[in-house]
Parts: sequence; structure tokens; C-alpha cells
Amino acid sequence: MGIHKIRFYSILTILFISTTVLSAQNRSVVIYQEGQVLFHDVRSVNLNRGSQEILMEGFSDTFDFGSVMVHFDGKLHDLRYSTTKPIGFWEQMDQLKGKEVYFSHHTGSSFKGTLISHTNGSILVRLEDGSHTLIPDYKTYTFNSPHFSVDKPKSGLALTLEPSKSGQQDVELTYLASGLNWGNEYVLILDENDKNASLNGWSMITNRTESDFNDLNVHLIAGSLNRASRPNRPNLQFEMALSSANRVSDSYSAKDVSAEVFGDMHLFTLPGTTSIKAGEQRRIPIIETEKVTTTKRYRYTSQDQNHEYALGGLVRIEYEVTNTEKNNLGKAIPTGVVKVYRMNGELPVLIGEDNISNVPKDGMISVTSGMAFDILIKENLISQTRISDKVYEQTSEIMIQNRKDEALEIEVERFLNPNQEIIRSGQPFESKSARNHTAKFNIPAGTDLTFQFTIRTSN
Repeated sequence: MGIHKIRFYSILTILFISTTVLSAQNRSVVIYQEGQVLFHDVRSVNLNRGSQEILMEGFSDTFDFGSVMVHFDGKLHDLRYSTTKPIGFWEQMDQLKGKEVYFSHHTGSSFKGTLISHTNGSILVRLEDGSHTLIPDYKTYTFNSPHFSVDKPKSGLALTLEPSKSGQQDVELTYLASGLNWGNEYVLILDENDKNASLNGWSMITNRTESDFNDLNVHLIAGSLNRASRPNRPNLQFEMALSSANRVSDSYSAKDVSAEVFGDMHLFTLPGTTSIKAGEQRRIPIIETEKVTTTKRYRYTSQDQNHEYALGGLVRIEYEVTNTEKNNLGKAIPTGVVKVYRMNGELPVLIGEDNISNVPKDGMISVTSGMAFDILIKENLISQTRISDKVYEQTSEIMIQNRKDEALEIEVERFLNPNQEIIRSGQPFESKSARNHTAKFNIPAGTDLTFQFTIRTSN
């Protein structure tokens, strides 16, 4: 029997870690009033058995790596995040040497030529006629070139994971970022009698990042979010400004935006999906009310002043709108800016604007439009009396002059310290709070009213 040589081949099993690049497929975003953003990404992945690496792209440059939570059917072995820095302005200048460039000055002059060199912030250009010009301060010019492009930073999240089974499955990521801000703008248009008004409001969503966000399911959170302090992560900045644009989402009305109570906050959900490009601002309607009842008030705050003459511009003009269903509202109204207009025939004229805080259902919207021109105030401290070592009294006199062509009601408010009280007054003061005390006066057109009040202070 012959001897057969038997060759043993060692079988080396090699585990390859493959890398699959994935972009967002289903993305929801919750935008908070303080500028924080909560992303929820769902990405469908075809996974094999064994350990493998998946590279996910499409993250904001303000991505908070420490907040990432990953959920899928399997084990997560490793998680890494990297961002490539965009090319800067002077690096672009290096690449454009010997190429055609265009410069426009803010005065209107412009020229084009070939970029020769740059040094110490100055740029040397050879013009079309062969002469040369030196630009000492490029910031006063608008620059362009057919060879110019602004590279945005690229970021990726690398996950090394081992699924429980092979096949298609969803990998869900939840993480925080910043740079998507939302605020609110309201317009209150009063009729000529200051009795009724229309009220419209929009949520303004601004993308302050260098990233485009496409096909987002957008939710807005109204309420105060407390966050712990931490060192700021590096913020990548472009040396060249990106173009920005504003868009109005007029494909749906305020009725299409759903609102619901979410714990101690309020959640607003936009219909469908929304895309927000880098540097872009979107306007979303949230309130559309043709008629609300308004209350106009005049208020003056007494502050122990001594006026030689009666002065105007001291009395605030305030408008109040009750946020009730009876007044065609009755919904959560997020903090924002209210612009107040008054109709002059067919023309609405701006008469002021004010900030409002979050107003719940059945709360009060109160805005100050400005200071009254035709209501004059003269306030003087007329006497001070020491009653004892720890008690003294002071008497003030206020004269109110109504130079309007109509009668008015004015409220005089006085803020007191806990150790003070009003012991005498020509008109009774009502306590609105422990510190705020208010007296109301009806003053006919073209007349004056004078009254005194005494405050006792106990130390």
C-alpha cells in the first residue's frame, strides 16, 4: 500500500468588520424654547451576524455626542464620533491663486482679475488690462469666483454593533443638539375704538447651524427646560458667511398645528414634514383669530419723585386680552413678541410692541404699547415726619392732568416694602399683592386731579 501524503490545510476564519454608510431615513425633532433640540432618528439597516461597523451621517455640527442613546436588537460594542473642519477663507485663497476672481465694493465699484497672492490680510489681483491692484481690507468687499465653494463640515457617528439576528432592522438614535431655535411673533390689530382686535401669531423656526435638515417631523415644546451647566464644546465657525433665506409655510393654517398638554409643558406638532436649510427661517401659523375683545388701561407707577413741572411720557398704555374660549382663544400661547397696530381707516399703524411670557388657557395677555402723550403727571414728596426712632411717615402728592378730548380712567400703583403701609389716602388703594397697591381715578377730559397719600415705614 502506497503511502499517501496527506496535506493539512489550516482554515483561517477571518471576521471582517464591514462599514456601511447610512443617512437619516425617518427623523423627528423636538425644539425647545431655550434653543435645545432633541432628535430622534430611525434608520433601517441590513445587518449580518457578527460584529460590524455602521457609519451614520447627516448630523448637525452642534451635535452633542454625550447625549446619544442607541436602541436596536443586539449589542453595541463601540461608539465614535468625528467632524471634519471646513476649509477656511485664506485656504480658499491659496487654492484660487492664478484663477479668476470677482470683487465688489460696498460703494458700488467692482472689478475682476486673476488672484496673484495674499499676505497679512491683503490680496493682490492682476486686472484684465495687465495692471495690478492691492486690496488692503477684503472685508469691505463682496467676493466671488466660479472656482469658489464653501465646504460644510462633515460629521459621522460610527457604531460597532452585533445584532441578535441577521436581516433588516431599525436602529434608533436619540440625541441632543443646538442651533435650531424657535420663537413666536404675534400681531394684535386694534379697531379705531380700541375695543376689539384681530390676533394672529406665528412660530419662527431658525436654523443657525451649517447643516440642512430635510423632511423633519417637527414638534415644538413651550415651557421652561432646566439644564445643567457644562463646558462648551468647540464651535466650528465659517470664515465666509453663508447665504440665508426666509420662507413662509402657507400650505396650512393654524388649525392644522396640533397642540396638547405634555406633562408640565405644551407640545405643538406641525403637520407633515418640514425641511429647514442652513441659515433659513420658517414661519409657522399657530394663532388665527379675527376678533378678540381688548381692555385698554392707563397705568402710572409712583416712585417718590419730585417734579418741578407736570411731565408727559410717564403713563403706560396697556392692552389686555383674556385667553378664554369665550374670547375666541382659550389655548396655550407661547412666549414671544407682540406687535400692536391700530387701524387708521383702512391702514394699520404700528403703535408699539412688547414681550409676553407663556400664557396658559384662561390667563391674561398683557402688552404695553407705549407711553401716553396727553396725560401729564406731577409727583412731589411734600412732608416727612419722624414718629419714633423706628417709625416715620412721608406724604406724597400726585397731580394728574388729562389733556385728551375724552374722559379716562387711570390706575396709580405703588409698590411697598414689607415694613410699609399706606395709612391715609385721598382715594382708597386696593392690594393686588403683598407689595402692589393700586388706586383708580376717573378724570374728565381737559381737567386736573390732585390727591395725597401717606406711607408709614417701621424699621
